[in-house]
Amino acid sequence: MKFKKISFCFLLLLIIFHGAGQIKIEGEAKKISFAKQEKYGKVLQSLGLMCRCCDLDGGDCRSSWDSPCYKLDCQPWRHF
Repeated sequence: MKFKKISFCFLLLLIIFHGAGQIKIEGEAKKISFAKQEKYGKVLQSLGLMCRCCDLDGGDCRSSWDSPCYKLDCQPWRHF
């Protein structure tokens, strides 16, 4: 009886540690290409969000851009 209890606890711990090893703590991130960025901007626009690029000097924003934007600001169209 005692052996079964110890075996069960050991098996339970083994399953828990194996499952915990499968969980990724840090997210996988990569840069989005400019073509995809532009596509996402259009998709967000179709959902009622207006996006603008705010990475200019002085915090100025522009509604169209021809290179990757590193500080994209998207809000509902009513806020612009």
